[in-house]
Amino acid sequence: MITPENITRKQAKKLVKLLEQETRCEIMARFGRFDNLEYGDYARKQIELKDKIRKMLFGTSIVVELGHQWNMLQFGKRKKKKIKD
Repeated sequence: MITPENITRKQAKKLVKLLEQETRCEIMARFGRFDNLEYGDYARKQIELKDKIRKMLFGTSIVVELGHQWNMLQFGKRKKKKIKD
């Protein structure tokens, strides 16, 4: 997990490179040619790059785990609402 206090120059360069690649893939996925379905490959590559970035920054690339760590998701039984007659 990278924090601003302990990031190295090598990690920063790698992170910038991944962000640049992810942005290029997003542009091509959104505005790329539709005649030969290239946009699907770029969208898949963009998801892979986002996972790498999350893994590098937060230690995991699983979105559900991050939501649970940040207390954004709650698991367990839901309370049933009582119906008033």
